Amino acid sequence: MKRTVVCEYVGLGHPDKVADQISDALLDAFLKEDPNTRAGIEVMIKDNVVVLGGEVKSDAQIDYEKIVKDTVGELDYPANHHLSKDDISVINLMGKQSPEISRSVDQDDGIIGAGDQGFCVGFASNETRAYMPLGAYLAKKICQCEEFRRHGIGPDIKSQVIVTYEGKGKSHVDSILVSAMHQCSLDECRTIVQENVMKICEEVDKRLTCQHVIDDHPDIVVNPAGEWRIGGSVSDCGMTNRKIVVDQYGGYAPVGGGGLSGKDMTKVDRSATYMCRYLAKNLVATGLIDTAKVELAYMIGVPQPCAINIEMDRHQEQAERIVAWIREHIDLSPKGIMDRFDASVPRYKLVTRWGHFGITDRERWRMANPNCFSWEKTDLVNDLRMVIVRGEQLDRFFNEVENITAVCTCDISNMGVEYPELEIGKTYQVSHIGVQKSYTLVRIEGLDRRFYSDCFDLYENGKPLKEYYDDPRFLAPYLRNRNKRQKCDS
Repeated sequence: MKRTVVCEYVGLGHPDKVADQISDALLDAFLKEDPNTRAGIEVMIKDNVVVLGGEVKSDAQIDYEKIVKDTVGELDYPANHHLSKDDISVINLMGKQSPEISRSVDQDDGIIGAGDQGFCVGFASNETRAYMPLGAYLAKKICQCEEFRRHGIGPDIKSQVIVTYEGKGKSHVDSILVSAMHQCSLDECRTIVQENVMKICEEVDKRLTCQHVIDDHPDIVVNPAGEWRIGGSVSDCGMTNRKIVVDQYGGYAPVGGGGLSGKDMTKVDRSATYMCRYLAKNLVATGLIDTAKVELAYMIGVPQPCAINIEMDRHQEQAERIVAWIREHIDLSPKGIMDRFDASVPRYKLVTRWGHFGITDRERWRMANPNCFSWEKTDLVNDLRMVIVRGEQLDRFFNEVENITAVCTCDISNMGVEYPELEIGKTYQVSHIGVQKSYTLVRIEGLDRRFYSDCFDLYENGKPLKEYYDDPRFLAPYLRNRNKRQKCDS
């Protein structure tokens, strides 16, 4: 079925993105002095006036004005915008974090509850080597083109990419729109932008997986409204977290209700969104799935998520097992996420400038601190691949086998022991990674080490038989395909 997906991205000089950078620069300054900072920093910028709002709990003392002025000054707007560091004025309305929220976050015994209720989404696709969908990745690369600034184009720039999908594995870029402020002539701006966009398309196309291609001649439109000389906060007001769709996956996936910038990692709007991306990326990186979406939902003050949802284009029947594996092996509490991603490292301004998602391993290792984008790692691939592959094997096996055989770790005939709590002919429930079915015990035998089997948990009338596998002489029950076993024995 044919479908069209639209994505946009904005450059560093876009007023909303300027506000994001200021928020995260302030957060970094707090974290540098006090790693236990709790912050939700909001910024509004209009003309050369920056208004700071939000709440902070920290022992750090920072120079608000210097940080704000340095951040805006780095963007190198034309002189007629009056946005140099000397031109900026700051109105500081920052307050302290509510004691009620503080109590719900920093609880007794080091427990950290979610800083707010939140619904978070992560997405990944194998269309690009960064595991980002094609339209979102291309829009980002266009706005980050360094060649534009060398010709007086930017820093306020926007891109919009439209991708059409016609059946699985068939896609092409319909059109690319770029709107950029410029100090050169309009004709020169259009020529430079079109040439560089084509170069970016060609470079991206080389790195795409083979089933996805960019058209040889996508429709590239530059500044359809004509000249654009005045940009940034002079032409438009900017506010923190007003580009949450741009920051994530464009039209490819929904987003949660909260933004990412200006928030420490006790805020699940940020931390859990990074975790969702981490899980989705690792699922796709297994090579078994083309696209994956992971959703987490939290209640304020409660550490663990109240809901987990995983949607994949393939192997969706294994989602329940994957969720069970994640709950067992990945700590999804704010503290667990903070520990896994080393959240106290001041790096959030850099993250906002590079884009929160879509960093390749090569780009990450070229950074001064490769752990800046630790949620972009793919270190769960082997485990997740095993869950999916093993789950597929087990589902096929479940459909074939009707009975179970209990297996002992050693030769019970020589030990003179009996299996505890188990009776031939009884019905037991066998569970593996969240999937449970009932079977009848047909025999008990010693472990034959020539055959590999998968371990299951055993239940009787819904109650786990813990004593069965607490004894080191016994393994938990094994499923055996009796027909295959008899064939091997013969």
